[in-house]
Amino acid sequence: MNKIFIEAEHTPVEDGKIFVFGGSREGIPSVVLSEKELKTLDEDHLTEYVYKIFLDEYFYGDGDLLSEALFEIVYWHYSQKISFDTLNTTDKEKCLTLNAFSILNRDFVYNKEGFYLDLHHFPKDVLLLCPTIVKTPITSVKYSIEIDPWYTFNEIRKSGHPYSDEMIDYIYELHLVNYKVFHQLNKLLFSLHETKSKCYDRKNISLSMRDLDLIYNIEYLIVFLKALIEKMIALLAYTYEIKNIDSGKNHKSKINSLNKHIPKRIKEQYYFEYFMESVSSESIEKLNEIRTGLLHKIGVISLQPHGIFFQSGYDNIEDITTQITNYIERMNVSLILLMAMITDKLVEFDPPAYSFEELPCKKLLDYLT
Repeated sequence: MNKIFIEAEHTPVEDGKIFVFGGSREGIPSVVLSEKELKTLDEDHLTEYVYKIFLDEYFYGDGDLLSEALFEIVYWHYSQKISFDTLNTTDKEKCLTLNAFSILNRDFVYNKEGFYLDLHHFPKDVLLLCPTIVKTPITSVKYSIEIDPWYTFNEIRKSGHPYSDEMIDYIYELHLVNYKVFHQLNKLLFSLHETKSKCYDRKNISLSMRDLDLIYNIEYLIVFLKALIEKMIALLAYTYEIKNIDSGKNHKSKINSLNKHIPKRIKEQYYFEYFMESVSSESIEKLNEIRTGLLHKIGVISLQPHGIFFQSGYDNIEDITTQITNYIERMNVSLILLMAMITDKLVEFDPPAYSFEELPCKKLLDYLT
């Protein structure tokens, strides 16, 4: 077996083995093979089999050109020899927590028809996955944007950024919230599918607990998404050393502060404009319109409980779910843009030891062209 994947040491599992990228680093992606699977594979086919599983679990599957290009970037990243000696105990605990959330969310949707993030529709933004690898590496994009927290936090500490503590806190928190978004969205999708499959006659029954669960799931999602937006704004502000962005200001004031203080060279990048659209007051208002209806206050009748369930069955709740799913996809793309702007700043503090031309971007560039 070649050294692309190796059997992990000191990580026994019952009736199987764990395989990781060729290396021994904290937080390295892994795949578990059962003893039954292992018995069907000889040495020559084991690497190919593990490779296909990696593509499927972390990207979009075997045979997908984007997945193969992203795998090359991520493999290059985990092949670098890194010492995480700048991380303190709390940093390491946060890294372990994010790694655990990643595994738990994958388990939650295993063998189920859940949500996955399709970046094929965002070619310009996908290109950023290569340069961000030098400071804020994005290591999985299938279900949500996931970073290597060990490397990212280490680069922030190593840079000597004056707001290193705040940056690490907010990166940790916003990725936790994003994991919660992923989990809640899939609960909504699974619940909607189950409820529709057990549909009943509306003439003989009022709202059921299943119906209320659907409303509550959407309500929780909106709360999480608004929290995600606020944390993204605060993180960008601390990255560019904008003080007190999260101290009692309203949303519009925070946006104005970003526009005033972000350097011109960053504002001239396309990804700044797209990011600002995603966290704008208008973007939040779209969520509020849905939420107002679900709370049964003054709102569009199609979004109120009686409009959803008594007048149109589940058509409107499916439409709301589609709107929120598209919103979540956009917010995850905005996370890529945010990581790009963080990378821009960290490179100023601590330039990488290699040039862009040395990064493993060829397959990704070939895919995009």
